[in-house]
Amino acid sequence: MKLEWDADKAAQNLIKHGVAFEDAALVFHDIERLEVYDRRANYEEDRWVTIGFVYSVVLYVVYTIRRQSPRPEGRGLWS
Repeated sequence: MKLEWDADKAAQNLIKHGVAFEDAALVFHDIERLEVYDRRANYEEDRWVTIGFVYSVVLYVVYTIRRQSPRPEGRGLWS
């Protein structure tokens, strides 16, 4: 799986949530992660939520799939 993200959004996320996108991306390695379609609002794109463990911490990662590459969305990445 190839992941990509915006460097500015990644820097903002690190400041806001204390989680680097490089670490958040590890949630996709959790074989027991939960993945659901994000229906919280009417977004202009399909968004997905993955909840899983990274370094013994539960992460909530919101991402979109563009050009067949999941891309984490910073405003939905929480630790």
